[in-house]
Amino acid sequence: MGPIWRSLGAVLLGWLAAADAAALCPQEQQRARASAARIAEEWPAVPGGDELARYIQELGERLARVGAAGRDIPWRFTVLRDRSPYAFAIGAGAVYVTEGAVAFAGSESELAAILAHEIGHQLAGHFCGAAPDAYDSVGRRQDPVGGLVQVIDPHKETEADRYAVGLLREAGFDPRAMREVAKRLPDKPEIAGRRLTALHDLLGRLPPPRRIRESDQFRRLRGRAAGP
Repeated sequence: MGPIWRSLGAVLLGWLAAADAAALCPQEQQRARASAARIAEEWPAVPGGDELARYIQELGERLARVGAAGRDIPWRFTVLRDRSPYAFAIGAGAVYVTEGAVAFAGSESELAAILAHEIGHQLAGHFCGAAPDAYDSVGRRQDPVGGLVQVIDPHKETEADRYAVGLLREAGFDPRAMREVAKRLPDKPEIAGRRLTALHDLLGRLPPPRRIRESDQFRRLRGRAAGP
């Protein structure tokens, strides 16, 4: 491990250690409960006892708890029955991923990257404070998530990616999967370009990738999620 990579690793660990995620604000918890209730009304979820639901919960916790900042959060990872590739977080440790997102992932590291990005929003404290207004300025947009409106802020997306790269590295996945996922996401050019540039700068100092063996469980469950 060279000095550049040691330095970068220390920075990534610093982001994870510095996140004040254990203190969930009351407004965040209230909004998350309300959002979760609306999601439950609009989307069928894979039952918690299902193998796919258990796998996603275990994978999410493996990522979220690699740093001290995420160990006191009541993480809940829910799989929604929807073939569109989508993942989002609503605060208070609640993360949602669709069956379509599982099928979309080209590798287990890519699926981990999808979850790690949403975890990154939580660790970065993006759900505290006042509920965000609708953004309509250049470089920001709103995405409908069922009956909810998800505000996408390029600055916060980049910040979540930084956390995600650290989580992936510490959990034993390939951090470059974050960039591969971002390349294939349908997004506005100005948003995608800014995000990919930031990821290129962050990942460019990493050592050559090592081969990471995917679990048989991932391959089986990805095939099931893709369906006939």
